[in-house]
Amino acid sequence: MLGTTLDRHEDLAALVTGLPDDALTWTPCADAPALAGLVLHILDVEGHLAAIGGGEDDHWAGENGSHILDSATGAALRDAIFDLEARMRAMFASIDNARLEASAPGGGQTLGQALLEDLDHCAIHHGQAQLTRNLWEAAHPDAPRTYEHWR
Repeated sequence: MLGTTLDRHEDLAALVTGLPDDALTWTPCADAPALAGLVLHILDVEGHLAAIGGGEDDHWAGENGSHILDSATGAALRDAIFDLEARMRAMFASIDNARLEASAPGGGQTLGQALLEDLDHCAIHHGQAQLTRNLWEAAHPDAPRTYEHWR
């Protein structure tokens, strides 16, 4: 789980690098989220996981699409990605099999179930972010191509 999360963070940082800030708020169609919002949503979900993995009940509402309409600069997004990465590393280093099988803070699932379910959710939005970046590049053929998946 940690390796996939770290790979995702590396790719998320690459997705927002080399773009003008207006590209981070561009959407491919009405009602589609922008790249910045997708990244912020992923970080919100993973922030919740870092909290519960550390044994904290963060009283997260888990609202549909939390932060998905928000925006940030590329630099702010990269900083947020790397800050959360440190929290995720610490969280994963602190859990063992017994904790994975124990009830997650907030109840209803084991910690392992909560991690797998929400990391899968993040993976779906990661793919959506990759597609959004590629669609932005297709819609702006004169823009330099700086993104390469899994460099």
